[in-house]
Amino acid sequence: MHFIYKMRKTIIFFLGVLWYVFSCSYMDKYDTIEKILEVENSEAFIRRLNDPVLLTVNEVNNTYTKAQASQILKKFFKTYPISEYKIEAKGNSEDNTYYNILYISGTKNFKMYLLFKNENGRSTIREVKISKL
Repeated sequence: MHFIYKMRKTIIFFLGVLWYVFSCSYMDKYDTIEKILEVENSEAFIRRLNDPVLLTVNEVNNTYTKAQASQILKKFFKTYPISEYKIEAKGNSEDNTYYNILYISGTKNFKMYLLFKNENGRSTIREVKISKL
């Protein structure tokens, strides 16, 4: 009887771990763009940054560490909080996904280009280009 109780506990624990792993990878793979562009969700965007990341804001581009790029993007998102966005184009290759996005902040419009690198079931942002329209 004691053996069956231990076995049942072990199976329940194992199923819980499997559920957690699969639910996290599902969310990571399929909810990326919608989650990171939600209003007031710049932290989700910044968590996705690769280290290093190629960042261009209004024609000033450089390769930055994740910490440096985070500071620049936090300032951008604070200055221009997102009102809405529209995905204008999306493309895929074997390991990459890109998005061309119309980013709207109040009366200001920006073109945003995001390049995601897909590795081991996780997508990280390798390149960000933001230009004022």
